[in-house]
Amino acid sequence: TDPYQTDPIRTERIRSERDWLAIGMDIRAEARLLQGELDALDLAHSGLRAYGDEHEGKIVCVGDEIDVGMEDNYLRGHGTRVQDGVLRATVCGVVERVNKLITVRPLKSRYTAEVGDVVVGCIEELSGKRWKVALKAAQEAVLHLSAVNLPGGVQRRRTWEDELNMRNVYGEGDYICAEVQSIHGDGSVALHTRSSKYGKLKEGQLVRVPTHLIKKRKQNFVKVEEAGVTAVLGCNGYIWVCSPASLPSDGPKDDEDDDLDDPMETSGAVGAAEAGPELFANLCIVANVI
Repeated sequence: TDPYQTDPIRTERIRSERDWLAIGMDIRAEARLLQGELDALDLAHSGLRAYGDEHEGKIVCVGDEIDVGMEDNYLRGHGTRVQDGVLRATVCGVVERVNKLITVRPLKSRYTAEVGDVVVGCIEELSGKRWKVALKAAQEAVLHLSAVNLPGGVQRRRTWEDELNMRNVYGEGDYICAEVQSIHGDGSVALHTRSSKYGKLKEGQLVRVPTHLIKKRKQNFVKVEEAGVTAVLGCNGYIWVCSPASLPSDGPKDDEDDDLDDPMETSGAVGAAEAGPELFANLCIVANVI
């Protein structure tokens, strides 16, 4: 006789035991996965600590204690909090000290504009006498009509005709290279393209990278001699890869106003016949390498 048919209570008990056994096996499998993830986190944490000890500035993780030394009257900055009389980090980043101010700069964060930064942005909207530019930043960026060079480099007051012809200068979807001119009290960023090396970017490829990978430097135009292409490094994490002829006014000029260690050499405009498949292949190769 089949025990499952003669004893329904026993049948239900056996099925229940099997269900609990399966649940227990699933729990043990999840516990092993969690333990592996915890071991990986511990290894990464120890690696960050070792890196911070070897390099300038200590790298801390969330909840780590920050050594304030013998100073009792330190100033607590961004990325820190006081817990039980101990200064701890609230973000993963590098500890920075400016006199008595202690802050933690996050390893990964949105771009925060500073005056003098060279950025690459996309025109989003035309409003009044200004363009709204997307910089992948927390602040809103605008480019005023008075902060651009008129066609031909004419120096005069802007009129209503210039306002009507704004789309002939920069239209929606155009990518431009500009410099941060000022930051207003409400956090908005004002750009300008008055220099000959700034302006509309054409016939290139945009590469987006994390902001912390772009370091502050005097020369943001990097020429790859072997490939014959140029990369415009925007401090906001946008990199424009193109041919030297696609830069505004064939790239930056070596004049007295530009503080450049190694100005980029340009060989004049490149005709349409020279922009062949080899150049486009080099553009893709450089962009993929980045």
